[in-house]
Amino acid sequence: MNIDFGSIASELVQNNIERIISVIYKKGSDQFNQLLIRSGAAYKKYLHESVKKYSRVKTILYRDSPVYLYDFYLDTNISINDHTYSASNMNGVLEHGHFINFIGSAGSGKSTLFKHLFLDTIKNTSYIPIMVELREINNRDQTLAECLFQSMCNLGFDLEYEYFSKSISSGRYVFLFDGFDEIDYQKRNEVSKQLLEMSDKFPDNYYLISARKNDQIFTGWNKFIDFEINPLEKIQALQLVSNLTYDPDIKDKFLAELEKKLFDEHTSFASNPLLLTIMLITYSQYAEIPDKIHLFYGQAFDALYSQHDATKSGYKRRMKTQLASDDFKSVVAAISISSYLDRVFSMTSDQLLSYLSQAKDLVDIDFNVDDFKADLVESVCLIMLDGLEYKYTHRSFQEYFAAKFIVSVNDEDQTDILRILSSKQISSFRVDNVLNLLFEMDKERFERNFIIPMIKEMISWLEDGATSQEEKYIRYIDSKFESFGISYIASGVEDEDEEDDEARRVVFMHRPSPANSYYEIVKFIFEKYIGIVQIGTELLPSYHQVDMIKKYGEEESDGMEFLVSTDRIRHDTELSKEFIGHASFILNRLNYVIALLPVLEQKHKDKKTIKELLFKIRSSN
Repeated sequence: MNIDFGSIASELVQNNIERIISVIYKKGSDQFNQLLIRSGAAYKKYLHESVKKYSRVKTILYRDSPVYLYDFYLDTNISINDHTYSASNMNGVLEHGHFINFIGSAGSGKSTLFKHLFLDTIKNTSYIPIMVELREINNRDQTLAECLFQSMCNLGFDLEYEYFSKSISSGRYVFLFDGFDEIDYQKRNEVSKQLLEMSDKFPDNYYLISARKNDQIFTGWNKFIDFEINPLEKIQALQLVSNLTYDPDIKDKFLAELEKKLFDEHTSFASNPLLLTIMLITYSQYAEIPDKIHLFYGQAFDALYSQHDATKSGYKRRMKTQLASDDFKSVVAAISISSYLDRVFSMTSDQLLSYLSQAKDLVDIDFNVDDFKADLVESVCLIMLDGLEYKYTHRSFQEYFAAKFIVSVNDEDQTDILRILSSKQISSFRVDNVLNLLFEMDKERFERNFIIPMIKEMISWLEDGATSQEEKYIRYIDSKFESFGISYIASGVEDEDEEDDEARRVVFMHRPSPANSYYEIVKFIFEKYIGIVQIGTELLPSYHQVDMIKKYGEEESDGMEFLVSTDRIRHDTELSKEFIGHASFILNRLNYVIALLPVLEQKHKDKKTIKELLFKIRSSN
């Protein structure tokens, strides 16, 4: 199904251009008429080039050349408050409001969905779409609006920034911001501030943002509704595989097994578009699908390394480097950890070659960097060229190999890397999979080198100068949150004129720069070990009174009322009591993790005793 986007885009510009220019110059004036001609051509060229870019894509399966998106695209379902909707049509999406977040796990198809929504905006709405991959802002000293403008210029838009910035007030745009979680943590708060200010100042436009699942990433975005991208259902998984161009014999056998048992046995993999595609790639080589995700990615790489192009039956490229598979993986792991620590998700040719040169020193393997680059891109296809930059076929491969590198180093180096991640890469706890993979790959070393030392360090920090348990609680929460207050907006529901107790909730506002990462560490550990220990009497009860918040809080707008700074808590006993009560769910996690420490220490002590006993038995023999 090829759609004539070119003629549709031209008509879209024609229907919008006068309204856009009228906010810059008075209609009928010489400046208006001159800009009308120039801008019409600029917008048409931009949309034509954008259609070329977003309608043809490369994926882990289609690695040689881009294919038409709708040759394999499957309509996505999204949900909010237990209600499911189709994202097949942009008009249907925009009916939900002007401010929408799309949240999904790694590989759930967020970027592919945004490409479809961009194209469908052209096809079925009266608005002009502008899409930007937000990771681009990491390497630019630009405002968000300047980044939007630059992304348009890269696709042929040749008007001056002055005109574009003024045109935003026309309300004729749909802005699609892809990959909010890929923004450097140091820049994320400023970008968030600019985006919210833009949406406040120009509310007639539409603002769509995608990000990985994270319970904190959109905190305070009270006017935005949060849609979750649904996992694939069985019938959708079968349809997606049917849409893919692949060796027909392998695909038919895989489809039969997927329908018979694979989907039901491995739903967590088969319901994710990326992981489902990897299942197909690995199916011809492995009879079993592993339950652990790191083994799954390992199989995927082995299939890519040995098979090279499974869309062409019997075709296999010759590797230039001629490295053994293990050595090749070691080099990939080295460039992955280096780029991951730098928060680099796409890179120029020179950057990629630089990372390869660093890898030679890290793993002590000799190879030609140009040959290795060619193998990465042309043979294994783990990295692909996208425009002028190189990026991983999927970001999750970068995370897998970064974790693989961390597992491979000695205890001292592993501890150092993990401390860097915990102090400077807080997203490692929130949205990335590196620490989850490490926990799965080598839980014992991860506990010994990171979890146990970090719990001890945190306890020491809490107790330093504190004279009561209450002071420890306040110190812990104050390190992460700058204020708390009452919100009258439930997710996806506009608040009514009258207060609704069920919609009311107490929310905690995150600090732009947290004092430390203990909160993230506690949350991560709690989720990994839930159910291991009982904290009993230390469990704090939930709290529902808001009298002190109303007494001391300052009235706010945008759905927040009676916001209280955490600085005031230390000076008022009643307020601190109410504060601690509302934070019970946070503090119970803290108490749980503290209670977990002796359990983990005893576990490792017992393991050490067993190892010593085995050594003595062997020595005596």
